[in-house]
Amino acid sequence: MAVASEQATSICSHCDRAIPSFNLDLHVAHCSRKLEKCKICGDMIPIKHADEHFLSTHAPVPCSLCSETVEREVLAVHKGENCPQRILTCEYCEFPLPAIDLFKHQEVCGNRTELCQLCSRYIRLCERNVHESRCNGGTNNITESSSDRVIPASNLDLHAAHSFRKLEKCKIYGDMVPKNHAEEHFLSTHAPVACSLCCEPMERDVLEVHKGENCPQRIVTCEYCELPLPAIDLFKHQEICGNRTERCHLCSRYIRLCERHVHESRCNGGTNITAESSRNTIPAERDDGSPRRQPHDDSKKRLLFTIAVTGITVLFGSLFFQRKTLDS
Repeated sequence: MAVASEQATSICSHCDRAIPSFNLDLHVAHCSRKLEKCKICGDMIPIKHADEHFLSTHAPVPCSLCSETVEREVLAVHKGENCPQRILTCEYCEFPLPAIDLFKHQEVCGNRTELCQLCSRYIRLCERNVHESRCNGGTNNITESSSDRVIPASNLDLHAAHSFRKLEKCKIYGDMVPKNHAEEHFLSTHAPVACSLCCEPMERDVLEVHKGENCPQRIVTCEYCELPLPAIDLFKHQEICGNRTERCHLCSRYIRLCERHVHESRCNGGTNITAESSRNTIPAERDDGSPRRQPHDDSKKRLLFTIAVTGITVLFGSLFFQRKTLDS
């Protein structure tokens, strides 16, 4: 006979898991005695391994590159995406250097020139991709009587006469331009113009690309606060802005903005659950930004205090005994 319905389940008040109702009491007794919920990530951890879990996952550790203190679980993300001292390579010369210095280096490096093998012109590296997509080696193939087009043989002489008389090849990109519009073509396409943002001179046909991708004064927005500011100031601004904190609406901890996406992908609101465990755990985070205490910090202080009090008592006892002996 087929099973009519699934087994009834109940939610464990300690770990919030669905447990078969007939086994709930036994589970709760075991769960409350053996497990505790991590107040940072919300995972259920064996009580005897709670300190090990904290130290291996949530303990603050310094970044070996910039010495900034971050939680161990986000250290790899910090080193790979946010650390200002992580090593990146320049897209123009492939030279490795710290991320904090990359923008200024590329601003200088991208303005170096390189000889185009097709047209024998010197092109700035920051405009090389745009130039290569358009260049057809026109300056190496200029002829005075041909437009390099396929023409029916029966009409070739007439076309050549017309082409020679009416057209000329642009010496920059090789386009065929009417002779009476050649100057207009040069001024509207290839004439050097100054960028209205940074005043740097460049060819008119790459001006839009420069303003959109390479200009250090182009306006970009901070990914954390969406403040518009010049691209040359973006890295330093985001380095400071990304270290601001914001309260997570799931777990009520204060999270740095540069680690927000990583935290949101892992957070399950564990710090809102305040079920009692058989012993105290380390506080999840302090709102005042003070460093988190390490496990057993209080017990060490109590031990030192006990030793000090015992030593003082022994000292006063020996002095009192010596004085009483001398008096007698």
